[in-house]
Amino acid sequence: MRAEFSFTTAAYRQTLLVFIAVLTAAGIVFGVLASRTLTLDQQDNLASDLARYALTAEAGQLADVKDTLRDRAMLHGKWLLAVWLLGVTVIGAPFVLVLDFLKGVLIGFSLGVLVQAYGWKGMLFALAAMVPGNLLVLPALLFASVSSVAFALHVFRYRLVQPSGSLREPLLAHTSAALILLAVMTGGAFIEAYVAPNLIGWAAPLLAS
Repeated sequence: MRAEFSFTTAAYRQTLLVFIAVLTAAGIVFGVLASRTLTLDQQDNLASDLARYALTAEAGQLADVKDTLRDRAMLHGKWLLAVWLLGVTVIGAPFVLVLDFLKGVLIGFSLGVLVQAYGWKGMLFALAAMVPGNLLVLPALLFASVSSVAFALHVFRYRLVQPSGSLREPLLAHTSAALILLAVMTGGAFIEAYVAPNLIGWAAPLLAS
C-alpha cells in the first residue's frame, strides 16, 4: 500500500511555518542587536553612505528599473533555488533554517543601522525601502522553506527509516510549490523595481536633511 504524504497536512505545515517564522524573527532581532556592535567610525561611514544614497534617490538617479528588476528577480530566484535544492538533498534541510535566520539577520541589521543613524527618520526610510518588496518575497521564502523541510522529513521517514511508497508525488508537490512561489517572488521584484524607488524618493529627503 502506498504511503500517504502525511507532511502535507495543514496542521503539520502550520507548525513548521510558525517555527520558521519565529526563527526568522529571531534573526531580525539578532541583526538589530548586531548593528549596535559597530564602532563609531563604522557607524559614521555607513551613515555617510546612506546620506549619499538618499541624495542620489532624491535626484531620481537610481538604477534603471529594468536592471533593478532583472537583478532582484535573479537574486530571489537563486535564493529560492537554494532552498529547493537543500530540501531535495535531505541532508541540506537544516541549512534551509540557516538561510531563513540569515535573511532575518540581513533585514534586522539594515533596519538597525538606519534607526541608529537617523532615528525615526531612518525607520520611515526603512519602511519605504524594505517593506514593499518583502510583503511578497519574505512570505514566499517562508512557505518555500516549509515545503523544503517537509519534503526532506518525508524522504527521511518513508525512504530512509521505513522505505515505502514513491517520491514522485511529494517531489512534484515540492517543485510545483517552488514554481508558484517563484512567480510570487518575481512579483516582489516588480514592486522593488517600480514601486519602491518612488517611495524611496519620497523618503530620501528625511536622510538627506
